[in-house]
Amino acid sequence: MLKNADLTGFTDEFSSVAAYERIDRATLQRRLLLALFALGTNMGIRVIVATGEHGESEAALRHIRQHFITVDNLCAAVTKLANATFAARERLAPDPAHQRGRARRGSTARWRLPGARTRSSLL
Repeated sequence: MLKNADLTGFTDEFSSVAAYERIDRATLQRRLLLALFALGTNMGIRVIVATGEHGESEAALRHIRQHFITVDNLCAAVTKLANATFAARERLAPDPAHQRGRARRGSTARWRLPGARTRSSLL
């Protein structure tokens, strides 16, 4: 599923904090997906390396984690993925009933689940 999500190009949002990197884009993309999967599933990099037949070392994935996966990069990638999801949803189902939970048409995506309590109702 994570590999399919990269069809939106969300791994392009991950740039290095180092001054210079010599990793080609295909290798970087594969290592980013493996490291994100390790972090997202709470398995950890060591387990991903031990269980997979992908040919990546633990040191390589830890390097990617340390130099590419930052809070700012994650926020930018999630934003790009969410915007692509909302755009695809609007292309597939543009009827007004589908837009019911949206704040304003054309605004940034702020969806609410039906029956969800707002923060003010929790205070």
